[in-house]
Amino acid sequence: MDHEDDILKEEHSRLVISMNGISQDPGKTGKAFSEVLKIFQYHLDREEGTVVPLLSYLKERMCKGGRTVDDSLVTAADNLSVELESMLEEHRQIEDLLGRIMDLPKEKQTEMALEIVAELRHHVALEEQMLYPAAMAATELIKLKKKTC
Repeated sequence: MDHEDDILKEEHSRLVISMNGISQDPGKTGKAFSEVLKIFQYHLDREEGTVVPLLSYLKERMCKGGRTVDDSLVTAADNLSVELESMLEEHRQIEDLLGRIMDLPKEKQTEMALEIVAELRHHVALEEQMLYPAAMAATELIKLKKKTC
């Protein structure tokens, strides 16, 4: 596993732990984070099974001259093609819930809640602006390699 893969998985883990803690709080903030956590956990399992291997392939192709396209990469590419739209929809659902948290009265918004909201928004932006496009580029390379080899 690459260092970058570990970083993404560590960030996912850190966000899950943070949200798990705050979702235990009584009230609307805890309830909202509980809903976010439910979506996020389902989402990250699929992401780590599609985006992460495709990014590893892209890095190896660029840095080491290539990698054999095995069945697991083809599966990840096929799954990403199918799952990407629903993963983006999950981001929209998470953003809606984060918006609800930010709309709560200021006294209900703990410093920890605000930090988690900021981290999640940063995480989503990173995925949508960098990681997903890179994973889709890897998917196109895999499809091309499958056709020509």
